[in-house]
Amino acid sequence: MLPEFHLLLNRFSREMTAYFDARLKSLGFAVSYIELLITLDEQGKCSQKTLSEQLFLAPSTITRFLQKLEKEGLLTRERNGYSSMVTLTEEGKNVAKKGKKIYQEAWEEVLNQVGDKFTETTGKLLQYGSAELQKLEQKKP
Repeated sequence: MLPEFHLLLNRFSREMTAYFDARLKSLGFAVSYIELLITLDEQGKCSQKTLSEQLFLAPSTITRFLQKLEKEGLLTRERNGYSSMVTLTEEGKNVAKKGKKIYQEAWEEVLNQVGDKFTETTGKLLQYGSAELQKLEQKKP
Protein backbone atom coordinates (compact mmCIF):
# COMPACT_ATOMS: atom_id res chain seq x y z
CA MET A 1 0.00 0.00 0.00
CA LEU A 2 1.29 3.47 -0.92
CA PRO A 3 1.87 6.01 1.85
CA GLU A 4 -1.18 8.27 2.02
CA PHE A 5 0.99 11.30 2.83
CA HIS A 6 2.82 11.07 -0.48
CA LEU A 7 -0.45 10.68 -2.37
CA LEU A 8 -1.98 13.69 -0.62
CA LEU A 9 1.09 15.80 -1.26
CA ASN A 10 0.99 14.90 -4.97
CA ARG A 11 -2.74 15.66 -5.09
CA PHE A 12 -2.27 19.07 -3.48
CA SER A 13 0.59 19.90 -5.85
CA ARG A 14 -1.44 18.87 -8.91
CA GLU A 15 -4.48 20.86 -7.75
CA MET A 16 -2.41 23.96 -7.04
CA THR A 17 -0.66 23.73 -10.41
CA ALA A 18 -3.95 23.14 -12.25
CA TYR A 19 -5.49 26.18 -10.51
CA PHE A 20 -2.63 28.47 -11.54
CA ASP A 21 -2.46 26.95 -15.04
CA ALA A 22 -6.17 27.68 -15.55
CA ARG A 23 -5.75 31.28 -14.40
CA LEU A 24 -2.74 31.82 -16.68
CA LYS A 25 -4.25 30.02 -19.69
CA SER A 26 -4.95 33.30 -21.50
CA LEU A 27 -1.19 33.88 -21.80
CA GLY A 28 -0.66 30.53 -23.51
CA PHE A 29 1.88 29.17 -21.01
CA ALA A 30 1.80 26.87 -18.00
CA VAL A 31 2.61 28.28 -14.56
CA SER A 32 6.23 27.04 -14.64
CA TYR A 33 6.94 29.08 -17.77
CA ILE A 34 5.34 32.18 -16.24
CA GLU A 35 7.35 31.72 -13.02
CA LEU A 36 10.50 31.59 -15.15
CA LEU A 37 9.51 34.79 -17.00
CA ILE A 38 8.66 36.56 -13.74
CA THR A 39 12.00 35.52 -12.24
CA LEU A 40 13.86 36.85 -15.27
CA ASP A 41 11.88 40.08 -15.22
CA GLU A 42 12.75 40.64 -11.57
CA GLN A 43 16.44 39.81 -12.00
CA GLY A 44 17.25 41.14 -15.44
CA LYS A 45 20.04 39.00 -16.90
CA CYS A 46 20.37 35.57 -15.31
CA SER A 47 22.25 32.32 -15.93
CA GLN A 48 20.49 29.06 -16.71
CA LYS A 49 22.09 27.53 -13.63
CA THR A 50 20.66 30.26 -11.38
CA LEU A 51 17.21 29.79 -12.89
CA SER A 52 17.44 26.05 -12.29
CA GLU A 53 18.36 26.58 -8.64
CA GLN A 54 15.79 29.29 -7.95
CA LEU A 55 12.90 27.48 -9.61
CA PHE A 56 13.88 24.03 -8.25
CA LEU A 57 13.86 22.57 -11.76
CA ALA A 58 16.36 20.26 -13.42
CA PRO A 59 18.82 21.96 -15.78
CA SER A 60 17.41 19.92 -18.68
CA THR A 61 13.90 21.22 -17.89
CA ILE A 62 15.16 24.81 -17.81
CA THR A 63 16.88 24.26 -21.18
CA ARG A 64 13.64 22.93 -22.69
CA PHE A 65 11.64 25.89 -21.27
CA LEU A 66 14.19 28.41 -22.54
CA GLN A 67 14.17 26.87 -26.02
CA LYS A 68 10.40 27.24 -26.23
CA LEU A 69 10.38 30.80 -24.86
CA GLU A 70 13.23 31.80 -27.16
CA LYS A 71 11.35 30.37 -30.14
CA GLU A 72 8.33 32.47 -29.08
CA GLY A 73 10.55 35.57 -29.08
CA LEU A 74 10.26 36.17 -25.34
CA LEU A 75 13.93 35.88 -24.43
CA THR A 76 17.45 35.71 -25.77
CA ARG A 77 20.34 33.54 -24.67
CA GLU A 78 23.97 34.55 -24.87
CA ARG A 79 26.82 32.09 -24.40
CA ASN A 80 29.37 33.23 -21.85
CA GLY A 81 32.06 30.56 -21.70
CA TYR A 82 30.45 27.40 -20.34
CA SER A 83 27.31 29.17 -19.13
CA SER A 84 24.45 30.84 -20.89
CA MET A 85 23.02 34.20 -19.81
CA VAL A 86 19.32 34.75 -20.40
CA THR A 87 17.56 38.08 -20.93
CA LEU A 88 13.93 38.91 -21.66
CA THR A 89 12.96 40.69 -24.84
CA GLU A 90 10.46 43.58 -24.64
CA GLU A 91 7.68 41.13 -25.52
CA GLY A 92 8.96 38.80 -22.80
CA LYS A 93 8.83 41.64 -20.27
CA ASN A 94 5.24 42.39 -21.30
CA VAL A 95 4.17 38.76 -20.88
CA ALA A 96 6.02 38.58 -17.54
CA LYS A 97 4.22 41.68 -16.24
CA LYS A 98 0.81 40.35 -17.33
CA GLY A 99 1.68 36.96 -15.84
CA LYS A 100 2.78 38.50 -12.57
CA LYS A 101 -0.51 40.39 -12.25
CA ILE A 102 -2.61 37.28 -12.90
CA TYR A 103 -0.33 35.17 -10.68
CA GLN A 104 -0.67 37.64 -7.80
CA GLU A 105 -4.47 37.73 -8.16
CA ALA A 106 -4.60 33.93 -8.16
CA TRP A 107 -2.35 33.77 -5.09
CA GLU A 108 -4.61 36.22 -3.24
CA GLU A 109 -7.60 34.00 -4.06
CA VAL A 110 -5.74 30.99 -2.67
CA LEU A 111 -4.93 32.95 0.50
CA ASN A 112 -8.56 34.02 0.87
CA GLN A 113 -9.71 30.43 0.45
CA VAL A 114 -7.28 28.55 2.69
CA GLY A 115 -6.03 31.37 4.92
CA ASP A 116 -2.71 33.02 5.67
CA LYS A 117 -2.00 30.73 8.61
CA PHE A 118 -2.41 27.60 6.48
CA THR A 119 -0.09 28.83 3.73
CA GLU A 120 2.51 30.11 6.19
CA THR A 121 2.53 26.90 8.22
CA THR A 122 2.46 24.64 5.18
CA GLY A 123 5.31 26.60 3.58
CA LYS A 124 7.47 26.22 6.68
CA LEU A 125 6.70 22.51 6.92
CA LEU A 126 7.55 21.97 3.25
CA GLN A 127 10.85 23.85 3.63
CA TYR A 128 11.73 21.75 6.66
CA GLY A 129 10.74 18.51 4.92
CA SER A 130 12.77 19.40 1.82
CA ALA A 131 15.85 20.16 3.91
CA GLU A 132 15.52 16.86 5.78
CA LEU A 133 15.06 14.90 2.55
CA GLN A 134 18.19 16.53 1.14
CA LYS A 135 20.11 15.35 4.22
CA LEU A 136 18.74 11.84 3.72
CA GLU A 137 19.75 11.91 0.04
CA GLN A 138 23.29 13.04 1.00
CA LYS A 139 23.66 9.99 3.30
CA LYS A 140 23.16 7.59 0.39
CA PRO A 141 26.36 5.82 -0.69
